[in-house]
Amino acid sequence: MTMMDHFQRHTPRAQRGFVIAYVFVTVALLAALAAVLIHSSRTAPTIARLQALESALRAQAGVQRERIGRCVLEYPSGNNGTGFHPAYPGGSAVAADSLICPGAPAGNQSLWAGQGGDFMPQAPSGFVWTYTNDASGVSLHLTGDAQVLARLLSYYATNEAQLSGATLTLWISK
Repeated sequence: MTMMDHFQRHTPRAQRGFVIAYVFVTVALLAALAAVLIHSSRTAPTIARLQALESALRAQAGVQRERIGRCVLEYPSGNNGTGFHPAYPGGSAVAADSLICPGAPAGNQSLWAGQGGDFMPQAPSGFVWTYTNDASGVSLHLTGDAQVLARLLSYYATNEAQLSGATLTLWISK
């Protein structure tokens, strides 16, 4: 006598249906667990991507602000010819990688030509850095993904940064 024969002979028909219901419930729970695991594995890279972008952009902002500030400290008598904050590089909505340091000797004016080991960090895909020196102050502007910029804004004081749409403004001097 096989085990199945024994089961069929000694188990009432109603109990056999009850066992099958347990099997179906178990399969359904395993399917739900698999769906949750698949969903979480799709979400995790998105969160990791946001954190990596946030970290890279914060580092880039720090490097740029430091380099612009160093230009002013090294050449305080520089004159950008605009009448606004003369020791800072001049211009409005200028690509941040093309800034020159007023007052620096000829051949050393580019902030990012590698003097002192300084190179312009490349912005992640979809992001653009610009620089402005005008009557309102000296600022860096980062344009890109609004969600990432909103997260980035949380690291700065309210008088230090502001978000308008998909552009984050970081003040260097007001």
